Amino acid sequence: MGGVDNICSDKTGTLTENKMSVRKIFAMEQVYTEFKNNTFNEDFNWKLCKSICQNSNANPKISVKENGSLENIQIGNKTECALLEMAFKLGFNYKEHRVEDNIKQVYCFSSKTKSMTTVSEENKKDKQLFIWTKGAPDFLLSQCNAFVNKEGKV
Repeated sequence: MGGVDNICSDKTGTLTENKMSVRKIFAMEQVYTEFKNNTFNEDFNWKLCKSICQNSNANPKISVKENGSLENIQIGNKTECALLEMAFKLGFNYKEHRVEDNIKQVYCFSSKTKSMTTVSEENKKDKQLFIWTKGAPDFLLSQCNAFVNKEGKV
């Protein structure tokens, strides 16, 4: 090992296929391994997917092939592409939900905050603002004061 300059490790297929995918998610007090339109209740699904779509700069080409399988050409950050693919499986096409006119402020990912935050106006009539944040659980969980339980209640 004395002559090694680089050590590469596989991160869920990134090296072997140059792709990542979401395999599990812990939400509503459970672990989920399948992602379909009815996996979560409508309100939780909207919040989860809207946050994924808003907090991303990736632009993958996601579509359903004739045989019903999913095609995901990942363009951009592989983690973001994997999250956008999961949102697609849950019924959200990011192109329809990442509306530039709705985005009021973006706080790009920083290593100091270990997070990215986007502020968007989701209801023009009521001028309702949403703050969507994604980041490292060890940083974000300490800032939370509530969670959504398995019944979908805060």
